[in-house]
Amino acid sequence: MVLTWGIGDNETCEEAKKNQTSYACGDHSDCSEAKGGNRYICKCSKGYEGNVYLSDGCKDIDECADPNLNQCVEESKSLNKPGNYTCSSPKRYHGDGEREGTRCTAASLDLVLLIMIVIAHRINAEDVKKLQDTRIYTCNGLMMHTKKVH
Repeated sequence: MVLTWGIGDNETCEEAKKNQTSYACGDHSDCSEAKGGNRYICKCSKGYEGNVYLSDGCKDIDECADPNLNQCVEESKSLNKPGNYTCSSPKRYHGDGEREGTRCTAASLDLVLLIMIVIAHRINAEDVKKLQDTRIYTCNGLMMHTKKVH
């Protein structure tokens, strides 16, 4: 013998929602049609848990409190939101912070370092050329001036 149950007397979800005084589903819950007749059942909405038949029975699940409930990678920050959560990468990282997403990757300093080396090299090369034109040279880090002999 299989028992099925539902709420309402020959009422579907749509019919029950029209009469909020007798509608049994509480806040943050979803109504679905019960098997075997014109009745309905309630379940807490995604991201909520509790007693669905109390007006405030479905409480937010803090997905950030348990790493098994979210998809955030270890380096990322998890922010709990009503019925949901978000992951974000910390400063100096980029990506969405999610295991199935772009994760968190340290920002690459290689390009910045390369640009700085090129700029430093270019400045040094230009300075050396100017110094050579005025007959000023460096020797062991000291600047030396030479006189032009005719």
